[in-house]
Amino acid sequence: MILNAKDLSRKDAYFLMIGSIVPRPIAWVSSLSAGGVPNLAPFSYFMGVSSKPALLAISVADTKDGMKDTARNILATKEFVVNLVPEKLEREMVKSSEPFPPDVSEFDAAGVESVPSASVAPRGVKGSPIRLECRLHQFLNPVEGVNLIIGEVVTFVIDDEILTDGLIDPKMYERCRPVARLGTNLYSHLEPPFEMDRA
Repeated sequence: MILNAKDLSRKDAYFLMIGSIVPRPIAWVSSLSAGGVPNLAPFSYFMGVSSKPALLAISVADTKDGMKDTARNILATKEFVVNLVPEKLEREMVKSSEPFPPDVSEFDAAGVESVPSASVAPRGVKGSPIRLECRLHQFLNPVEGVNLIIGEVVTFVIDDEILTDGLIDPKMYERCRPVARLGTNLYSHLEPPFEMDRA
């Protein structure tokens, strides 16, 4: 079947995108509102951009009511944390995706414990084995209703037990079983990794 993207509704295109680009890592983003209310929300349009400087990108689409709290918070405070989602926190991650009002902290609503960050004001997720503390590098609106947030990782906070000689230990994938996003309401855990030599 050949489908012309221009002929698809936004909803149909969305489901084809999330069903095709798999598996996708989840950026479980913690931020603070200008008034100091903690926010926590997952996003799966997420990727690394560069290593030096360490940049990552998150796409945050608007809702019918306007900009999501995460995008608004980052635009206002210029800081956020990307928390890796381990298997043991997958239910809390899904709960935090619900559309809570701006004055409600998803940490509280989803029962997620927080920990102080090393270099930014937003707190991180306790139990997340990797936390990337970021400052806003660039905030773009590539198309109407979509906010592309490029953050610079200023501090890597990584559990000692998953580091070996300064590198992420491959056993981390088995210990933490990071959660990945698939299509519709499907998620996945990473299978045990395999190694191949690269030319």
